[in-house]
Amino acid sequence: MKMRVLVVEDEAPVREPMVEFLRYEKVLADGVPDGRQGLEALKTGGYNLCVVDLLMPVMDGEEFIIRAREIKPELKFVVVTGKGMPLENEYRRLAKMPGVVAVLQKPFPLEKLHEAVLKAF
Repeated sequence: MKMRVLVVEDEAPVREPMVEFLRYEKVLADGVPDGRQGLEALKTGGYNLCVVDLLMPVMDGEEFIIRAREIKPELKFVVVTGKGMPLENEYRRLAKMPGVVAVLQKPFPLEKLHEAVLKAF
């Protein structure tokens, strides 16, 4: 299966390095600034994994995951968040959402993102 990743992150200084790093690692990757654009991209992009920021304007990451799975039920997700979440229960809750393969707290080394993407496949 060919890896095709969509990065849904509202902050360009965070989104762009993730997309570029994944491309450097030979992963087909694109980025969009919000969940609404992410849902549109899913309809035509052939993506099989989304890297999703939890806190975004327009549509938060949880709503995006729910709506994205309505479009493509087999889709997998890596959730990234800058939200101060030392709460293990919150991590566990997110990790149990259908399709979620990893939860990463920002800032994280880009290698961790690559590991999470590879884990999905």
